[in-house]
Amino acid sequence: MNTFRKLVLWLMLSAGAFLFFAMGINICDIISTKIFKVSIPGTIDFTEECMVFLTMLPLAFVALEKKHIKFSILEEQFSPKVKKLMKLIQYVLSLGISGFVCVRTFYNFLQSVKVMEMKRGVDLPIWPATFIVFFSFLILTLVWGVLLVESLEDKDGT
Repeated sequence: MNTFRKLVLWLMLSAGAFLFFAMGINICDIISTKIFKVSIPGTIDFTEECMVFLTMLPLAFVALEKKHIKFSILEEQFSPKVKKLMKLIQYVLSLGISGFVCVRTFYNFLQSVKVMEMKRGVDLPIWPATFIVFFSFLILTLVWGVLLVESLEDKDGT
């Protein structure tokens, strides 16, 4: 379990690295445009690709650390048993939805590899981004499963 948590943390930190990379590309483009009057080709395309990594990779970390949006005002009005039931329902629904999305993104990834789909503008293959979306949802599905099992094993209802 500790290795899994390290993997999820590594994914979140790598998203931060992609943020710095995207910022670096944009800063270099701005400086190049202002000083040399020439824009770096493909800056927007590379930044868009970084945004896929930036938004998808930290999802599992947010779920594992339970930092996702909660409805505390609604939740605090119920007894611990009802809260636990609500949490179980949330985890089951989240597991089902992310599992479904994981399967669909896997097929999307396979299709983009099969046809070697390229991004317009700078010729970038789309498959790395579709793989990251699939992989992120796979890890997120595993996280929801882990949280569901932990919640089922929890005896005190918290």
